[in-house]
Amino acid sequence: MYAAIGTVFLGGVIALLAGGVAVAPRVYRQRPYREPAAHAPRFVWFPKYRLPLAEVPSWPEVEARLAKHGLTRSDAGEGRDTLRFTRGSPWQDFSIRRMKVDVTVQGQPAGPGEVFVEAGGFALFDTGDTWQLTREIAESLQAA
Repeated sequence: MYAAIGTVFLGGVIALLAGGVAVAPRVYRQRPYREPAAHAPRFVWFPKYRLPLAEVPSWPEVEARLAKHGLTRSDAGEGRDTLRFTRGSPWQDFSIRRMKVDVTVQGQPAGPGEVFVEAGGFALFDTGDTWQLTREIAESLQAA
């Protein structure tokens, strides 16, 4: 009898974990972008950041500046006012230096714009690394 209860309990735990793993990426994609706080967060659920740019550099300059962060241009989802970049692999590890990151720059060169930073797959939480990367990317795009 106890073996049957243990088996049912274990099956329920496995089902809950599998459901959570299946639902988490969808929840991440549906969450809105947020502007990063002034100070590094200790913990943020589902981090996706957006920062305004006073002036977007020329597209070749954007590409050169983001290459310094290891980002390469991705043609997926690009448009006249949008450039997309990516780096890393979703299968490496949790380090911000290796994890898959997608960056989107929107706006007209020499005009105002925005930069969006998010995990390439999904990120359950951020302890300040994604926040820091977002700040570094925005600063490099705003530098003269």
